[in-house]
Amino acid sequence: WHEVRVQGTFPNKASSPMTVTALTVVERTALEFALFQEGSRRSDTVDSHLLDLCIMVFRASFNSGNKLTLGRLMAHSKRAVKKFVGCDVMLEPGEYAVVCCAFNHWHTSMPGTSVAQVSSPTSNSGRSSTDFSGYILAIYSSRQVMVEQFEAQPMTLADAIILLTEDKGERHEGREGMTCYYLTHGWAGLIVVVENRHPKSFLHVQCDCTDS
Repeated sequence: WHEVRVQGTFPNKASSPMTVTALTVVERTALEFALFQEGSRRSDTVDSHLLDLCIMVFRASFNSGNKLTLGRLMAHSKRAVKKFVGCDVMLEPGEYAVVCCAFNHWHTSMPGTSVAQVSSPTSNSGRSSTDFSGYILAIYSSRQVMVEQFEAQPMTLADAIILLTEDKGERHEGREGMTCYYLTHGWAGLIVVVENRHPKSFLHVQCDCTDS
């Protein structure tokens, strides 16, 4: 088996830059992916800020400008608040993209306010949530594959979440021209995607999570 490890950083808001790992498979191969939160082996991380990790593997295409287009979802891990998550898949020759994500460190600080701090019960000092946003992606393959990292487009993360939720979520037809998709049990929280196909109306979605 062949092993490759790459490092990256989880964005802490939708507008932050994001790195995607591209795979080029030249012959049919079995692959295993393991995503580790960087620094998670430190003894105080459990007391401080474990992230909700998730791996998604997509068929992908790249144009001449190296612009990524995500295709069919090939494999994924569960979204879990753990030190690492993993998944495995058998891939045919072609191009693929591995998207790593986490969300519970996102912040919505208003102008003039500081980034949220998280404190460990074993420490008197707080840490910025960005201290825990690094990750290591380990890729194991039965055949050699080409691995590259590149900065994704601004909508790549949203596209990945939409494709995942449409593929694995529960579907609900709320009203004409509107479809909702839900990922609930086993996903470390709730993911909601709403599709509006009405050409002249817009939707406002509000989720009440006060009792969650």
